[in-house]
Amino acid sequence: MIDLRNQWTHGYLVNRHRNHVSVKYSQDGKIKYEKLSSSKYSEITRELFENGKLDETIQPLIKRALDPSHRYWQAVGELQKHDQEMYRILRDGEIFNISV
Repeated sequence: MIDLRNQWTHGYLVNRHRNHVSVKYSQDGKIKYEKLSSSKYSEITRELFENGKLDETIQPLIKRALDPSHRYWQAVGELQKHDQEMYRILRDGEIFNISV
């Protein structure tokens, strides 16, 4: 989600007046990187922004990203349980391992 946000904020908004737009997308379980002409990028994204499909596209992604059973949130929970110990370890230059 952060990468998507950064792509739109730092990519789309900054690059929208340039001839080419740098995009990242997922294909076959891998992250792809490509430069598209601004007209091609607009053509691809127009349906999302102009036809009201942005919310219906993003909602399942947000729901999945915020699912508390996701490994990311389990790791965050472990960090929060041990926050004082973690701060001490980081301050003292020790190693802190998390198993999720």
